[in-house]
This record gives sequence, structure tokens and C-alpha cells, in this order.
Amino acid sequence: MKLKCNYNKAKEIIGWEPEYSLEEGISETEEWIKGCLN
Repeated sequence: MKLKCNYNKAKEIIGWEPEYSLEEGISETEEWIKGCLN
């Protein structure tokens, strides 16, 4: 999967970096949704 957005500007200005990769975020979200449905 190719990431379309770029967080470099946020990193330069406020030092922000994502806590999760896109793949990790999708996986975590999927698990959260499954937990909510049970």
C-alpha cells in the first residue's frame, strides 16, 4: 500500500510523527471494530 499523504511539514513545524504505520493503524482499527461488535 502506498501512502498518499506526507507528514514532513508537521514534523518540521511541531516535531510531530505518527505513532503507527498505516498498516498498523488499519490492523488496530480492525481489531477495535471486531471488539465492539462482540
